[in-house]
Amino acid sequence: MPIRQISAPPGYYSAVIWLNHEQLIVQYESERRPSDHTNLLWSLTLDGSDLHALNLPQDEQAECTALFFGVPQRLPDGRLGFERWCAKLGLDENDLHLLFWDSKTGEAGLLYSYEMPAWGLFSVAPDLSRAVIASSSGLQDHLFWLDAAGSQQIDLKMDRAARPAWSPDGSWIAFAGKQQLRGALGP
Repeated sequence: MPIRQISAPPGYYSAVIWLNHEQLIVQYESERRPSDHTNLLWSLTLDGSDLHALNLPQDEQAECTALFFGVPQRLPDGRLGFERWCAKLGLDENDLHLLFWDSKTGEAGLLYSYEMPAWGLFSVAPDLSRAVIASSSGLQDHLFWLDAAGSQQIDLKMDRAARPAWSPDGSWIAFAGKQQLRGALGP
């Protein structure tokens, strides 16, 4: 298979995903600035043209000191799923939600009305009825069920469980796991 380079504007690209057969979604920064707290999601066509930031839901109450969009993935119905994290000034709490964006209509909104239990990789069931998200804390990672009613930690009896991936038919969830961390107490 030949490798083809996309002639896109210079900058820093990460989290590249296919949204459809002619559109990529990327995280992009024209230059690295440590003080710049904008992690936007961008659309890019395969010929490298039309690089533009997606019009995603911002901070309606103007409470965020920093706003990040990340962990993009194509949902089973073709929409874009992603996480939005809002750091609030002077508060220990942050606002973390799972959202969607429809490339055909431009509509964006919450996948779930409640805050996510963690920032991390997520996977959505093929029928969109529920999702699973990993906590990605780095030390002890856990998986959580997400559905319309709320979130609940999945008790897997493991110190680490991360990188969930739903099977195409919805009957399995694969994940990376470790039953016990090196040096941890346990049976």
